[in-house]
Amino acid sequence: MSGSLDQSAQRLKATAQFQALDYDGNGYIELSDYHQAVDGLLAEFSVDGDAPAALDVREQYVALFDRLRARADTDHDGRVSREEFLASVTGSVGRSGGRAIRPVAHAVFTVCDQDRDDHLTTEEFHRFVKAIGGAESQAGAVLSYFAPDGRISRDAFTELLTQFYADGDPSNPLVHFFG
Repeated sequence: MSGSLDQSAQRLKATAQFQALDYDGNGYIELSDYHQAVDGLLAEFSVDGDAPAALDVREQYVALFDRLRARADTDHDGRVSREEFLASVTGSVGRSGGRAIRPVAHAVFTVCDQDRDDHLTTEEFHRFVKAIGGAESQAGAVLSYFAPDGRISRDAFTELLTQFYADGDPSNPLVHFFG
């Protein structure tokens, strides 16, 4: 968890993340992809789309997409190409410290914390990774890195997602979080 910014590690993470976010595989990240991500998360955790937690996570994802589009959509077509995404993410996310992801992380955590004990179990974390298209083979390494006791707190979950975006240390298991 060095916090150093290795551009090749950032690019590797960004490439895998782009592929995971491009739900329809059309080569662009669009608002509909973010809605599909939320739909998959809600379905995995059997959360009704009208529940307060569902509305909050959707609102946070839309806000995240709006920030991405404002920063990365250089041709102003309302969507973000792979090239736009890689240029934006590798150029700015490390410097921002991943601040934009914090409200998203809290909203996602609320959806995933099924027993409302303010910790994710190993099972809940694995379900989260599956729902977002993460590398399930990496879930155990990531979990043990952030929660050696097998339970991850809200703060640790937020730190995990923040580090995914902000930490360029190639030894961090988050580098391979999306494959």
